[in-house]
Amino acid sequence: MSLVRHTRLLQRENAHSSADTLSPVARLSLLTPVWFSPTLGPLECPPPAYYEGGPNLVTLQGWLEHVHPTEIRTLISPSSAVKLNTTSALANYATEAGIHKGDCRPFIVEGHQVGLVRPDVMCELVRYPDIFHVQPDGVELNPAFRDYAERSAKVEAFLKECRANNLFVALKGWRDECYEVRPMFSEDSLLKMDRSATCLFGIRNYGVDINGYVMDPEKGLCIWLQRRSPTKETWPGKWDNMVGGGLSVGFGILETAYKEAAEEASITSELMAKLRPAGCVS
Repeated sequence: MSLVRHTRLLQRENAHSSADTLSPVARLSLLTPVWFSPTLGPLECPPPAYYEGGPNLVTLQGWLEHVHPTEIRTLISPSSAVKLNTTSALANYATEAGIHKGDCRPFIVEGHQVGLVRPDVMCELVRYPDIFHVQPDGVELNPAFRDYAERSAKVEAFLKECRANNLFVALKGWRDECYEVRPMFSEDSLLKMDRSATCLFGIRNYGVDINGYVMDPEKGLCIWLQRRSPTKETWPGKWDNMVGGGLSVGFGILETAYKEAAEEASITSELMAKLRPAGCVS
């Protein structure tokens, strides 16, 4: 039987980590004890066959390929699952929280809200009225821009000028790697933006995370963690899950999984063949 597990950090000698030493992604991916069988679906506990055959070594945390990208399946019980529409359940959560606090304003592109803009960022955007239309109730990217390419080019020019003038600390992490900007994951992209700048506009980012499991002859089921580089810009020196990476422009979920696994962990294609989807975290 093909079976994988999301598990809390095991209270064993080999669990060197605590919540304080884990990156945010690693903490999220270790929160919920859920077993998932591709043949039986979600289970509360593993069947006997699990112990006979041993676990898969790798599980993909991303969208289930057979589930429409605008749906999430969350475990309620072995026989009951609930479908959540990302628009109402997840995509709007951060948006509504930011608006209710009165701190942020919607970022609108082509009539769609794609993010939230902080007051300090709005103070800079107002200086570029040919690119951004700043109003009391929100910020709109100039609707006169004709298409994806023009919108992307105009925003990139603005960001590069901000970077040259050291206006935002976030842009010190400029990667020359872009993320797509879209209303929802399943919809067409409206523009692309350097990943370091997406936080300035409250853009939702998507990524792939892979957890690795091994069966130790003495300690039983163990999760494979890696320590982030001490020179890493984000969460240096923290424990993290085995592989993770954002969905860059031009790469899908599986492509990103294979690319990041090769780059970050030198995982062989034979082991990657055991990759299994296991849900999502948000």
